[in-house]
Amino acid sequence: MEAMTYVSTTLGSTGFCVLNARIAYTLMPDKWCDVFEAHHELANKTLPAKLNSVQGCTTYLVRFAEFESGLIKVLARSSDQLAQRIEWVTGYKVRQLALASDLIGTLDPSDIPPRRVGSPIQSDDLHPDVVAIEPRKVCGECEWASIGSSCTNSGESGIEHPAMNTPRLCKAFRPRFESHDSRTARQLWPELWALTAAAK
Repeated sequence: MEAMTYVSTTLGSTGFCVLNARIAYTLMPDKWCDVFEAHHELANKTLPAKLNSVQGCTTYLVRFAEFESGLIKVLARSSDQLAQRIEWVTGYKVRQLALASDLIGTLDPSDIPPRRVGSPIQSDDLHPDVVAIEPRKVCGECEWASIGSSCTNSGESGIEHPAMNTPRLCKAFRPRFESHDSRTARQLWPELWALTAAAK
């Protein structure tokens, strides 16, 4: 299976392996006829079990600025300057990098379908460049929003008078009592904390 040859070769030469067909074919074009063949092998259902046998690696999730796609798995032996090393080898800019284990949820990150990233949010969202799995929330859905269009937990949110109808990622978000979704910001958007941890 050429996919495992790609994995072992790139791990041995760079210390990491990006599990993406376009990058795999670019780095090792001699292994496949075209990018579609690379995609077929990397999407093989038997590959995850084989990857589990690779020792000494940690799984990360990466989002590239140039890819209008979901999170991409990366196996790495070390986190030291990982984002920079990925950029140096692949030529693609890393927008987000986080430990796969930090993105807690009911979905397997590998099953997250590609999603188009819209144009930058022109608002007072303090995290406009973070693309989260769960959609943004408006302040009108938050318990901290007051009738006077102010945030009563601005120390955590970072905004005293937010635009109430602007979808945003906010670390202070707490749903209103009557909301059917009781998840707080940390449960909705673990990417905010995972990215902070990965950057340290």
